[in-house]
Amino acid sequence: MLADTELTQEFSLLTQQYRELIEALLGVVGMPGIPLEVAPASEGHFRGYDGNQFYVVLRGSLGAYCQGKTVYTLEEGDILLPDIAGSTDPDSAVYYRSAAGARLDSYPALEFMRRVFSEPAAMRLWSRVLVTYSGLMLRIASANVPEEAPATPGFEDYAAGED
Repeated sequence: MLADTELTQEFSLLTQQYRELIEALLGVVGMPGIPLEVAPASEGHFRGYDGNQFYVVLRGSLGAYCQGKTVYTLEEGDILLPDIAGSTDPDSAVYYRSAAGARLDSYPALEFMRRVFSEPAAMRLWSRVLVTYSGLMLRIASANVPEEAPATPGFEDYAAGED
């Protein structure tokens, strides 16, 4: 995974760990992927993926965009999880596109998760994948927050005893 911002070496190490965890998870789950070709597109959005599938990038890359901004790029070995939050509001949806095209393997999410939950080693790997993904997203988000980010509107500090 590449971030569209300047990050520390720690991000690169987490990205490598993330890919290793995904590879190990796929090995334990033992489910063959279904190939999917993503056509090159310099504009527009790859939103044609099925929200009931997980995808792993085999070749090429996919840029992830939200609210018109590039957030990160998925590379070989990265997993694309369904965007459940943006499915009803196009303005808050995450979109993907590939400038040079990409090849993905797709995995039916329900069957994949059934296999994950039936194998303790897969459950541990899945948990580590999600925690690592969360760490990557936190670092991307923190790199994009302005130095003097305004507080939440209506938030105030009160001293002890004040109403």
